[in-house]
Amino acid sequence: MPVGNRRFSPSPPPKVVFKGFGESSLDFELWAWIDCIDKLVVIRSRLYFLVEAELRQRGIAIPYPHLDLALRNPEVLRPDWHPNEGRPAGPC
Repeated sequence: MPVGNRRFSPSPPPKVVFKGFGESSLDFELWAWIDCIDKLVVIRSRLYFLVEAELRQRGIAIPYPHLDLALRNPEVLRPDWHPNEGRPAGPC
């Protein structure tokens, strides 16, 4: 994976650090030395794409939180007209 990327310095070698548990995730950081700080944003972006591609190739999905929405007054979402009744009168 990223270890073979020529933009990373081989010394010290890249390291993965487990930072903790998120609400819907396991949080890791990848530490790697780079040879040109001016390219940090580009290198970081490429690294994110490499990690995402590797996860996808291995069938690992990125989790996201699922939320249920409870409405206090769901009737306010009902339209004032029914599609079979035609459109309500308006300025146009």
